[in-house]
Amino acid sequence: MSVEASIAFGPEALSRFTQIIEEVSVDLIADGHSAELVRADGMRTKLALRLLSFAHSGCTHTQIKERLLRVSRNEISASRRLFDHGAEAKREGN
Repeated sequence: MSVEASIAFGPEALSRFTQIIEEVSVDLIADGHSAELVRADGMRTKLALRLLSFAHSGCTHTQIKERLLRVSRNEISASRRLFDHGAEAKREGN
């Protein structure tokens, strides 16, 4: 039987986490990413899960925001490259 550690966050931390997710969303939209994509429930869920994992590792709020931005930008760019590659292959008949 395994016991998982549980960490609780108080109202102030949760409020700050919500603010960080909103700031990251605004920055991603400012980067030119679709507001619809950035504000989608799936994207916000990914941001929240990543935020919690970074918070458990002892990162500061600034570090959490920077990491979320970097990871999200990389993921969106990778998705675009895959989509573009797939569209190009389809045009070429592959």
